[in-house]
Amino acid sequence: MKTIGQQAQEFREAMGWTRTRMAAEVSRHAAKTVSRQAITQLEEVGDRRPHYLSALAKTMRTTVETLEAGKYIADKEKLTGALAAEIQALDSGWAEGDGV
Repeated sequence: MKTIGQQAQEFREAMGWTRTRMAAEVSRHAAKTVSRQAITQLEEVGDRRPHYLSALAKTMRTTVETLEAGKYIADKEKLTGALAAEIQALDSGWAEGDGV
């Protein structure tokens, strides 16, 4: 079974993100800011349950239960397609004046 840290690292690498970028993305969904050091510790220690687990799951587009079970699979093609769709939706909002 993969640890939460291993799954997070696989996701981050599939996205081509640095740990700093991963921390920023997780922070968008978290109540408190998540640091690069927290991401580093999670990846290196791996088997703990971080306080930002729910935010991590949202960032990874999965569930807490999947991460806790060690069953997350980072599918780069699917992930980059989902991210592209999110960016396109945001761009459409800006073009229509919704983003102002």
